[in-house]
Amino acid sequence: MRFHVLTLFPQRDIADIFIRLFREGQLDDVYVVYTEMVTPMRLEPRVQKLLPLDIDAFPWEPRPSEHGPYHQMVQYVPSADRVLEHLVPGYVKGELFGALVESFCAEQNARMTAMDSATDNARDMLKSLSLHYNRARQSAITQEITEIVGGTQGSAAETPQPRRPIPTRTVRFLADGRRA
Repeated sequence: MRFHVLTLFPQRDIADIFIRLFREGQLDDVYVVYTEMVTPMRLEPRVQKLLPLDIDAFPWEPRPSEHGPYHQMVQYVPSADRVLEHLVPGYVKGELFGALVESFCAEQNARMTAMDSATDNARDMLKSLSLHYNRARQSAITQEITEIVGGTQGSAAETPQPRRPIPTRTVRFLADGRRA
């Protein structure tokens, strides 16, 4: 079995391509669509806008102390645009990585749930088959005892009837060592 490992490197390349195409004007908007795991049993598709940044996506309320005596202006050096040019690619890469991780976790959870369900179904099937097997075996034993007691096997002069083989019981164990 091969395990898929999420790393930052492939998504960085993807994000760099989207950012470059957006800056060159080849893309108007950049969205990421992924599966969000709301609860272990509830997965929902999500659409998130990455570029251009939307001010509504960043709710902000001033802190009470900002209107008090300690209020200071923030100064960006060399300029606010240059700072944003550096911060936005990191933000986009982080959001893309978060979406990939969320989708990966949702997929693994869905696989785990499916395997649990398959294990439960197999266990129920084994119980049912064991019951049918035991009934058939018991019927064969009862039939043989009835023939012996009733004297239907005949005397020594008669040709003996071939005996039916008695089924053997197979005991099965699960991978974790428990008896199925």
